[in-house]
Amino acid sequence: MKTKQILILGGTSGIGLHAAIHWLSLGNHVTVVGRDVKEIDSLEVQFRGQIQKIIADLSLISEVEQLAIKLNEPSFDIILFTAGMLSGKSWLTREGHEVNYITNHFSRYYLTEKLLPKLLLTERPVIGYISGWGDYKEMSEIAESILTLQKNSGLTTSLNSFKPNDVYFGNLSVRYPELRILAFNPGPTKGTKLGTRAHAPIFLRLIKPIFPLIATRVEDTGKRLAELMDAADKGIIFYKKANVLHKPDFLSNLVYAEQLLRLNNKIATMT
Repeated sequence: MKTKQILILGGTSGIGLHAAIHWLSLGNHVTVVGRDVKEIDSLEVQFRGQIQKIIADLSLISEVEQLAIKLNEPSFDIILFTAGMLSGKSWLTREGHEVNYITNHFSRYYLTEKLLPKLLLTERPVIGYISGWGDYKEMSEIAESILTLQKNSGLTTSLNSFKPNDVYFGNLSVRYPELRILAFNPGPTKGTKLGTRAHAPIFLRLIKPIFPLIATRVEDTGKRLAELMDAADKGIIFYKKANVLHKPDFLSNLVYAEQLLRLNNKIATMT
């Protein structure tokens, strides 16, 4: 079996961490990116020479830009995006951008665009990400309102900030048929940190006591995600465990995709 070069954004905890453990156990080389890399220390001892850790804050465009430069070598076979935030509040970063939109969407867009040329040169390129849900109409308007904090504050802003990923990656699969993309929605997962920070949505704090009863183990979820990416065929694949409605019509919705690209390009020139 070929040794793979794998990049996990958000691989220092939760689903991403356990996907990393699975890939490392198969002898692959894994680069993990996150804000807190303490949980990786034990893995460095166990998988010496196989794992690299990078500290970066994906809510700051300046750090996302520097990260793209650091990740220019080597070329990756697999890129997995699990980093994200589900917040009950909406605020601007010190760079003046809406924190949910930059963390949950823009960082994925920017890093994908920068790493894509080399990724496409690999034998079997795969991108995986935790997908959104709901209605994808008026996507560019949603993105604009999130970015400027004009409406949809709080939890709605946080939830909507995941939706542009589906539009972007869906149309990416149309532009590059040789690219395999896995849109992964595992549903509730044990190990997710709920209500531990001041900005956690109130409903998450309320359901925290019953959450373990409806959730699957994060270890199993991470492994399942890695296995699905290893087996991914051409095109885009949806995996949904939760009772979530996906609307694949955004795959052909090039108008919204082009508007999102213009918006993201505009953001990239503002910092």
